[in-house]
Parts: sequence; structure tokens; C-alpha cells
Amino acid sequence: MNSCDMFDEAMRYYEAAFTNAVHPRDLSSTYSLAFLYTRLGKYVDAIAIWERILLVMAEDYNITEGENVRWPQEEIKKLQARLANKT
Repeated sequence: MNSCDMFDEAMRYYEAAFTNAVHPRDLSSTYSLAFLYTRLGKYVDAIAIWERILLVMAEDYNITEGENVRWPQEEIKKLQARLANKT
């Protein structure tokens, strides 16, 4: 199995872990997916995952402010800047 296949397999497992999670959903695999997409240069996908993290924190944990929200927001800004520099 080559590394590309391993990344694809990891992404499927991370997505499955999120999809099958019960409320309140554990975000551990979702953070891993965001970092993996970033590492692979899939910034649009990474942004979508960080946005998912913000949504789940608000919906499942009622967290809408503080460091737990600022960190994903900062990651989104960094990724948007990388996208802007790519074009």
C-alpha cells in the first residue's frame, strides 16, 4: 500500500468515526482529519472540517466563545491565506 492509499484510508476512518459518533460527538478524529487535509495541501477540505468543528462545539457542547473557538477560527484564517497565495 502506497502512502497515498494510506492517507485515503485514514481519511475514510476519520470520517466514519465522526459519522458514527453519538451526541455529544467526540472531535478527536475530526481534528486529525483537519490536520491531514492541511498536510496534503487540501485547504478547502481542511477549512470545511474546521468549520464542522466549530459547528459541533456550538451544537453539542454549547461552546461559542473562548480559546476553543478562537483556535479553529485562526486555523481557518491561516488556510484562507494559503489559498489566496496559491492563486
